[in-house]
Amino acid sequence: IDLAARHPGEFGVAFLEATFTSMFEMSTLNRLYRLLPVDTLLTERFDSRAKLPSLKLPVLFIHGTADNRIPHRMSRELFAGAGEPKAFIQVEGGGHNNLHTHAQYGGAYRLLLEMARK
Repeated sequence: IDLAARHPGEFGVAFLEATFTSMFEMSTLNRLYRLLPVDTLLTERFDSRAKLPSLKLPVLFIHGTADNRIPHRMSRELFAGAGEPKAFIQVEGGGHNNLHTHAQYGGAYRLLLEMARK
């Protein structure tokens, strides 16, 4: 998201797999990090929520419901804020590192190609 936002027009589509809303929000998931001044320490924000609306290209999200690293809700929140055209593939029982082993993964690439052709 960051790269596509910094280089508009250089990408035809975006395939966002198990992505997060921002680095700061990710840091709030761990209670230990809440004790640190993370907001001050972060030099790279990777604020996808803020950058996503600027993308003027088809966006495909894919996220597993059993992801134990990045909450599934983060991709859903980004999807809600993305412009059209967009699609979301929810992989029931998919984790963070095994989405490629699920049947929906191949379908995701086919859908991405269809979105790119339009």
